[in-house]
Amino acid sequence: MKRARMKASSFAVPGRRAYPVTSMARARSAIVRVRQHGSPSDKRAVYAKVRSRYPALAKRSTVVPTRGGSGRHHGQPVGTRNTRRR
Repeated sequence: MKRARMKASSFAVPGRRAYPVTSMARARSAIVRVRQHGSPSDKRAVYAKVRSRYPALAKRSTVVPTRGGSGRHHGQPVGTRNTRRR
């Protein structure tokens, strides 16, 4: 589907029509892109939209951080980070 034809509600940031989340694949892509280039407010918007549209994606992976987390979203539990220098 062309971006111009998508509803504003199909985007995580509807004002700018950024980060479409119309499918599971697009939701994953939006998360990856917002991590690379997004502002903190964009990140919150994308995570919230993906969590609301695809709760299974949020539950089965550590892609979408939940509220109150440590800020790490790479699947590493808090306190287990390897801090040894190499």
